[in-house]
Amino acid sequence: MPEVLRRVGWIVALLCCAVPVPGLAMDDPIRVAGDPRPDVLDLVDTSTRPLALAVGPDGRHAAVAYPHPAKPNRSIVKLYASYREEPLTIDISTVVRSLVFSPDGLEVYVASYRPAKRRLGEAHLSRIDVVEGKSRSIMPIPPTTSSMDYWPARESLLIATTDEVRTIRVAGMRSGPLYRIPGRNRAVTALAGSTAVLLGQKTELLLVDLDDPPGEEAMPVRERVGVPASVASLAAFPDGTGALAHLSDGSIYRVSFDPLAIEPSGSAIALVALGKQTGGTTVAMAPLPAPVPEPTVAEEKVVEEETRPVESETSSAPSWNPTDAPQLWGRLTGEAVEEVHEIILLGPNSIVREARRVRPDDGGLWRADGLEPGRYQVQLSAGGSKVLVNEPRIAVVEVTETGSTEATSFRVLRAFVP
Repeated sequence: MPEVLRRVGWIVALLCCAVPVPGLAMDDPIRVAGDPRPDVLDLVDTSTRPLALAVGPDGRHAAVAYPHPAKPNRSIVKLYASYREEPLTIDISTVVRSLVFSPDGLEVYVASYRPAKRRLGEAHLSRIDVVEGKSRSIMPIPPTTSSMDYWPARESLLIATTDEVRTIRVAGMRSGPLYRIPGRNRAVTALAGSTAVLLGQKTELLLVDLDDPPGEEAMPVRERVGVPASVASLAAFPDGTGALAHLSDGSIYRVSFDPLAIEPSGSAIALVALGKQTGGTTVAMAPLPAPVPEPTVAEEKVVEEETRPVESETSSAPSWNPTDAPQLWGRLTGEAVEEVHEIILLGPNSIVREARRVRPDDGGLWRADGLEPGRYQVQLSAGGSKVLVNEPRIAVVEVTETGSTEATSFRVLRAFVP
C-alpha cells in the first residue's frame, strides 16, 4: 500500500507542475478580429494546428486547411457549415498556404504550394465549391506566395509574395496591377473601405496605400513598426480601423493606426477575420514620403550606357508590313535564347507596374501592341525558378502613340537554378 500511495503522489505532483504551452492550450484557440464570433467556429477541430482558416461573409461557413496525416506534401481542407453535422472533406495534392472566401460566399479561393527537389517549386490558385466541395484550378501564382486577402476597394484578391503584392480581379479572374514592396511579405490584409493595406514581414509591419504614386524602385511605405517575431497572419477588423497580428510564436498583437502601433493581446493557434464593410473608412496614416529627386545628368548618362544596344550580326530590322508594324518590338540573340519564357514590360513610367508579358518566337523576335505611351523597362524571364544571365540586364525604351519602336537587343548567355 505505501508503494501505491507513493506512485499516486508522483502523478499528482507531475499534474500540478504541468505548464500549458502558449497558443496550444487555451479556452478559445481561434481568435476572431471583430464581433460577433461566428457559431460555426465551435464546430472547427482544433486538435491539429490549422495551416489556414477563413470564415464566409455570412458567418455560417468556415474553411480550414490541415496538414495531411499521412502525406507531408498534401493537405486536407474541411468545409464546416452551421447547418451540417459533418464537414465536407477535400484532399488537396499540395500544401495549402492561404484561404479566402469569395465575396458571395459560394467559393473558397485556395493558395497552395507544391515543393520540388533542388528548385523553388510551384504555387497555384484554385477554388472550392462550398456546397459540393469540388475543387478546380484557376492559375499559377508566384511560388513565394504566403498569404491572400480580399480587397473590397478594387474587388480583387491581394497576393503577398516576396518583394511584391500582386492583385487578381475577382470578375473573370484576371491579373491586375502589381505593386513592388521589397522584402518577404508573409501576410497581407486590406483595410475595409480604403486602398490601404497592412503587410507583415519577418521583423516589422508595414502600412501602404496602394493608391499612392509608385516610386522608381518600390511603393512608398507610409508607416512601419517592429514586431518581436515573424508575422504568420493578419486580420483587419470589419470597419478597417484596426487589425490583429498573429506571430509565429503564437502570440496575438492588436494593431492601431494613429500612429501605427502594436500591443500584446493574448495568444491563439489561429486567427480569422470577419467580412469587411464596404463603406468608406478613414485610416490614420503618416504623410506620404517626399519624392525621390530627379536623376542628375551624370546619372542619366550611366543609364544610357547600361541600356545601349549590344552589337550583333543579326541586328538588322525585320521587314515589317507598314500596316502590321508592331508598336514595340525587339530581338533576342545568344546561346540560350530558347531559355527565355517571356518578356516582361514594366510601365508606363513606373517599374512597379506590370503592363504586359509577351513570348518570343522561335527566332527570338518579340512584339507588343496596345501599350500606353511612356517609358517602359524591358526585362527577360525564364519562368519558374530559373535565373537568366543576359546582356544588358534590363533595357529602357520610350514608346509613342504612333510609329514602331525597336527595343534594345538582348544577348542571352545562360540560365541556371540558384
